[in-house]
Amino acid sequence: NVITNYTLNPSEIDISEFVNPKNFENHDYAVYQFLTLKYIEGITAEDLDIILIGKGILEGQGKIFLDACKEYNINPAYILAHAMLETGNGTSELSKGVTVNEVGGTQVEEKITYNMFGIGALSDNAVKLGSERAYKEKWFTVKDAIEGGIKYISTQYINNELYAQNTLYKMRWNPQNPATHQYASDIGWAYKQSYKIKDILDKCVNAQLVFEIPQYK
Repeated sequence: NVITNYTLNPSEIDISEFVNPKNFENHDYAVYQFLTLKYIEGITAEDLDIILIGKGILEGQGKIFLDACKEYNINPAYILAHAMLETGNGTSELSKGVTVNEVGGTQVEEKITYNMFGIGALSDNAVKLGSERAYKEKWFTVKDAIEGGIKYISTQYINNELYAQNTLYKMRWNPQNPATHQYASDIGWAYKQSYKIKDILDKCVNAQLVFEIPQYK
């Protein structure tokens, strides 16, 4: 079998469909790409623990997620969706612990590392690079990895003073400065993520939702 690598480029019509907020602002699920990713009130550690039942290494970590979200000003529903996606519902090799004794070709003291958000896990060698990044960040426990990953996402995107990408839509399209600092290349990325976040929030009955829908000239 011959495997051919190729890139499927979206048409201008496809792109304009996903860029235009008016196509989604009245949609039951897709409107959640405009939900603020900053901390919102009304979600409890118990809410999160119920959602995390059966989610592998993430199960029982609700309070750790919630406390870190409060500290770093992150929406807990969003961060749970992100962690479950990146770890394959708590089953990925990086999330369950990888033993590292070499970083960047240099021998180091052997330690088990954890990475809950795929940070640094570039696709050409995701486990090696993601675990070495976790070693550099000192993510040697599940708690370290959850807290450290939330801090990274907060400071690099959602609460970054320069980029301030505090919705999925802004993380994907960066309307303040399009074509720069975009979290993903898939034109449907924010749309797809919105479904998981709504599913989580449907289980958090007291969550106080805040939406920011851009208006283009």
